[in-house]
Amino acid sequence: LEECNDIWEQFILLIEDLPIWMTLRWTSQMLARVGKKSKSNHPLQKVLYKISLEYPKALYYPYRVSESDLHHEIKSLIHNQMTSIALDTFISSLFDLENPATRVLDWLEECVELVKKNKFDEIA
Repeated sequence: LEECNDIWEQFILLIEDLPIWMTLRWTSQMLARVGKKSKSNHPLQKVLYKISLEYPKALYYPYRVSESDLHHEIKSLIHNQMTSIALDTFISSLFDLENPATRVLDWLEECVELVKKNKFDEIA
């Protein structure tokens, strides 16, 4: 889309007039467009910022999934709106489901280290 300047310019003009709730469906795609390789001050950053203010929960999971690949400018714009203790706990739990066997082995290794240090009361 960015290669076709006329279409891109029209898109930028029209998306600013579009109600922000209508863009929620494409949050993942917009986040992908503002990756580390994107230009500074990408026009979609403004749209994502508006979403983060009005619908932070709708942007939360796509943001967390793609956070490591985002351009630093967009991260600094919307990161503060993406903090939620309940959602952070939920996402952490989802990552725990990723590979339970690995998680158990990691926990066992931590336990062994604590036993070696005679810190039995810290084993949870």
